[in-house]
Amino acid sequence: MITDGNTYCGNSHGDVELTRDGPNGRDMPGAQDGAEAADVLSTIRMIIRASDVFSKKLHRATGLTTAQAVALKAIAEAGEVTTRTLSAMVAISQATLTSVLDRLEAKNLIERYRSARDRRIVHARLTPQGEAMLTSMPALLDDKFMSRFAELPAARRQEISSVLSDMAAMMNADATDAAPAVNGRAKARVKRN
Repeated sequence: MITDGNTYCGNSHGDVELTRDGPNGRDMPGAQDGAEAADVLSTIRMIIRASDVFSKKLHRATGLTTAQAVALKAIAEAGEVTTRTLSAMVAISQATLTSVLDRLEAKNLIERYRSARDRRIVHARLTPQGEAMLTSMPALLDDKFMSRFAELPAARRQEISSVLSDMAAMMNADATDAAPAVNGRAKARVKRN
């Protein structure tokens, strides 16, 4: 039945969806699409909540933020590393990373020094206190995720990666400073329109 530009139709579950003819004669998303979007947003909120809970637990245990812990771990993995390289490893802008490194240096967990060959280049390395912090630090949420993710079949991992990249693009996440790091490297797979 069509009334005032609205189309009522049943789906395979017997639900009735309301769609409105959009531009160029295309249907606008119906009620089912809205419910699916709400489910996706709810799942995103659950992921954010898990991350927040972990961040608070990490801070209580170590006094570090997640960004500081990720940077500390990346420095340990890379050894002596430039700020530019570290920025790419942890997928944080150099400006934000500088603030993170300032705080780690203030806690005497890292030290920074200028390159002997090019004084414009700044390197970072762990101090003995930074090394001790790493051994006492709980596993990062990324570590737990990586082990569980690795257990999935390759096709499922690719599917998840593709879907999340699409979602990040829909949410303009590529414009933020919070891209995830995978295996110490930024995963820059967000599709740009």
